[in-house]
Parts: sequence; C-alpha cells; structure tokens
Amino acid sequence: MQRKVIPEAELLAWMNRELNQNTDYKDCQFTSVTRLAQHDDVGCNWTSPNLRRSGAPVAVCQAIAAEIAEHARQSFNVA
Repeated sequence: MQRKVIPEAELLAWMNRELNQNTDYKDCQFTSVTRLAQHDDVGCNWTSPNLRRSGAPVAVCQAIAAEIAEHARQSFNVA
C-alpha cells in the first residue's frame, strides 16, 4: 500500500481530528511521533506517537489512540 507523505504537523492534526470526533476524548491529544532513520518492516517511517490528556490519566484514550495510530501508520509517512 502506498502511503501519502505529509508533514508531521499535518499527521498530528489528522490523528487529533480522528481522536476528537468522540467528545469523551476531547481532552486527549497526540503531540508528536518518533521518526525512524529507515522505514520499518511495514514501510512506515515513524512510530510511537506521544499522547497526553489534560488533567487526567491518559489511559482512557489509549485504546482508541492505538487504533487511530495504526490506521495512520498504514496511510501516512512523515515528510
């Protein structure tokens, strides 16, 4: 599958829009990703998105955030 190459800021904006579609996660936010020196075994050049939640443990957001990140890793590479 061909990935669209986008700036990190655009990737984060896309992931945060997906995350914030549910009002339960409005205070959760992706803040950055870790860029890889080389593409990994699935062809992606980033991993480990950082997630934070304002005023509460991030655990509430982790399951949906992992799904969003996996979809994004299949769809996008960072420029």
